[in-house]
Amino acid sequence: MSILILYASAGNGHRRAGQALYESFINAGRSDVALLDILDFTPSWFRTLYRDGYQWVVNRAKWLWRLAFDLSNHPKGILISSWHSLLNALVTARLEEYLTATQPELIVSTHFMANDVLSRYKTKTGCRCRLVCVVTDYVVHRFWVSSGVDKYFVGCESALGELVEMGVEKEKVSVSGIPVPSAFLRTLPRESVLAQLGLKDEFTILILANAIRPNMVIDAVKILMREVQIIVGCGKNVRLRKELEPLQDIAEGLKVYGMIDEMDLVMSAADLLITKPGGLVVSEAIVKRVPMILVDPIPGQEEGNRDFLISSNVALSAGDSLDLARKVLELKRDPDRLAQLKEGFRSLPSGDVAGRIVQELLRDV
Repeated sequence: MSILILYASAGNGHRRAGQALYESFINAGRSDVALLDILDFTPSWFRTLYRDGYQWVVNRAKWLWRLAFDLSNHPKGILISSWHSLLNALVTARLEEYLTATQPELIVSTHFMANDVLSRYKTKTGCRCRLVCVVTDYVVHRFWVSSGVDKYFVGCESALGELVEMGVEKEKVSVSGIPVPSAFLRTLPRESVLAQLGLKDEFTILILANAIRPNMVIDAVKILMREVQIIVGCGKNVRLRKELEPLQDIAEGLKVYGMIDEMDLVMSAADLLITKPGGLVVSEAIVKRVPMILVDPIPGQEEGNRDFLISSNVALSAGDSLDLARKVLELKRDPDRLAQLKEGFRSLPSGDVAGRIVQELLRDV
């Protein structure tokens, strides 16, 4: 094996970015590529704590996440960074054994934990493998920066500026956009997609509701379901799905789902997307050119994503269900404003981001 892609399964975005890159390497004719979760190389207690602890904090103690994010992102947060790096080293001995056995020539990271662990490994062993980092948000936390990273790919110009401020040489950074699975590159006729979903050719919104406050979603759906067509993806939130499903008997244009398998297809039907501003989902919307209303961001990275998208004039934000419903109806009634939001996508990196990253990397492997 020559190429290793490492992600961490804390949230889905890092994995989806890794999958997009894996697909592109395979499509480029490289069979010597592996996609692995770095947490699979850690002890079970740490893996559970890392995955479940992250979800618990961001869902139930956002104030604590904000505190941790801000303290660890401070230029003088050396003590926190040192403890973080030490813990990473203690729990990833199996990864070091794997790397020594397989000797990859190129390692692509879509999570900051891998950057830290691999930089330490390269220093410790003298490994000369190339380490490439693909940042999966539109802002950059200091944990992404590690001495052993040879190349960074970022989603926007402002992220490049943040890395340079943190001491990364500008020549090491490419503004590529954030890679998304190749399915989102398909052009699907909106009318046929709507028909496939049992909907009419009318103004349609898509709500990705899994991690949004349930009451906010329920109240907004009740206000809007007679005004617009609504597709709701509840994800693993079974309780929310059970609350919304009976409303389908009242509103013909309401479709409620659990997990949405073909997100690219459903997004092709939407005039407007309501979602939390996770790095990958908003990147998928950028590729599909679907304007957004952003709600309930996680402090730190998702707030940064929100602010970037609003400043790029492709998204609005809403604070509660009434604000959300009002902005949806304003956009429905003002097609010129909706067109302005769609026009904003022209200034953002889009298209086959994963393919472009892979092409650049393969020139050097």
